[in-house]
Amino acid sequence: MVSFSAAIKEDLGLAAERDGRVWEYHKPAEPFSTIHRHYELEVNLVIQGTAAYLLEDRCYELKPNSLVWLFPEQNHILVDQSAAYRMWIAVFRPEIIVEFAPVLPAGL
Repeated sequence: MVSFSAAIKEDLGLAAERDGRVWEYHKPAEPFSTIHRHYELEVNLVIQGTAAYLLEDRCYELKPNSLVWLFPEQNHILVDQSAAYRMWIAVFRPEIIVEFAPVLPAGL
């Protein structure tokens, strides 16, 4: 299971049972309030609407079919989103990556 801090869970609108799984994100009220990072690999697939993501110090415009890889310890924040914005989020613990991709360095 992936474990997020309480602040990140609140910011992402995550229920406890969603930790470590794939889920659909749709929170039309407002984008994230704080930049964050975590030790897991995160993959976001935009399925509807548009948004802007700040990754480290560069802003990316997202539209349907955009795929975003958020690497461990990479600072990121969703800074803008349309009312119709939806994305799928998948989070992978480092242990799972090493188990299923043994050619990768263990320190990844």
